[in-house]
Amino acid sequence: MSARVSSGSKLHCCVPLCNGDRRYSPNLSFHSFPKDVKRKRAWIVNIRREPGKYFQVTRSTRVCGKHFRPEDIYESPSGRRLLHYNSVPSIFSWTKSVPERPLPKRVVTERSLPEKLSANDSITPNSQPSNQSSICANPTSLDHNYSKKKKKEHVPKEIRRENLIATSTRKQSP
Repeated sequence: MSARVSSGSKLHCCVPLCNGDRRYSPNLSFHSFPKDVKRKRAWIVNIRREPGKYFQVTRSTRVCGKHFRPEDIYESPSGRRLLHYNSVPSIFSWTKSVPERPLPKRVVTERSLPEKLSANDSITPNSQPSNQSSICANPTSLDHNYSKKKKKEHVPKEIRRENLIATSTRKQSP
C-alpha cells in the first residue's frame, strides 16, 4: 500500500467560469459568504448563481480573491487576506474592465473650414476662432457627414427624355 499524498486544501471558487482552485494557486485568497442576509443576497446576485438544485450556499462555499477589487481586500497583522465589511464580488469574466479612452483629436483641414474662416485661423475644441466669427465651437459640426446619401435632384421626365435623345443623336452622327 502506498502512502496517500495530501493534495492540499480542496477550496475552489463557486463563480461560474472561474477556475480558481487552492491546489493550483496556493497564494489565491478564498472568502466565505457573509452571514448577513442582505449582503449574502447581493453576493449571489453578483455571481449570477441562484440557490436551487445545483447550487447551495454552505459553510464551505467560497468566492476567490480574483472577483474582488484590490481595495476590497486588506491584510491582517497575522498575514491573512480579509475583506472589508461591505465588499461585494464585482470582477468577472463576463464584465469588461476596459478603461475609457480619450476622444481622438480632430484635425481641421482647409477643405472642411467654413467660408467665414481662413486657413490661418486655428480652431481647438475648447476655444473660439480667432476672428470671432459666428461659427459653431463644436469641431465635429465642421466635418462632413458621410452616413447620409445625397438626394438626387428631381428632373422632369420630359427633360430627361430630351437629354437622352440629344446624347443618342450625337453618338450616331459621324
